[in-house]
Amino acid sequence: MMVKKSPAGRTIRVNSKFEAQRKIEEFGGIDALERSLGEGESLSGICRKLKIDVVTLLKWINADGERSARMKEARRLSAVYWDDKADRVIEEAKDPFQLDKAKQLAHHYRWRAKCIAPKDYGDRVQQEHTGADGGPIQTETKITAQKVADELLKGLELQRQL
Repeated sequence: MMVKKSPAGRTIRVNSKFEAQRKIEEFGGIDALERSLGEGESLSGICRKLKIDVVTLLKWINADGERSARMKEARRLSAVYWDDKADRVIEEAKDPFQLDKAKQLAHHYRWRAKCIAPKDYGDRVQQEHTGADGGPIQTETKITAQKVADELLKGLELQRQL
C-alpha cells in the first residue's frame, strides 16, 4: 500500500487492485461481506477493518454481476437489522432520559433503514392531479378542416412514394 497526500494535505491510502483483492479474500470474500452487512456493519466500517478504500471495495463488488446482486440483497436485508434495532433500543429504555435518547436513536436507525431500502422503508408518496377547484382536469382538442386536409395529403403522398 502506498501513502499519498491529497491536494487538501490529508493522507490517503492507495491500494493496488491485487492487494485489495487479497485482503477481501482473506476477510472471507463476498460471504463475509454479506454477513457483516447483515450484522449492521457499514461498508466504510468494513473498509476500515480491511484497510482499503470504499471505492476499491465497490469496484471489486461491481466487477462481477453475481457479487453485485448479492451485495444489493445484503444491503436491502441490512435495513431489516436497523429497523429491528430501532424497536429494540426503545424497548430497552429504563427511565425517561434513556427513553428520550432511545427515541432519537430509533429515529436515526429508521432513517438509515430508509436510505438503504427506500422501497421497503421509505415514505409513501402519492400524487394526485386535479383541475380547477379540485375537479377533473379539463382537456380540449381543436381540429380544423385545414389540419385534417393537410394530414390526409401527407398520408396520400407517403402512399404514393411506396
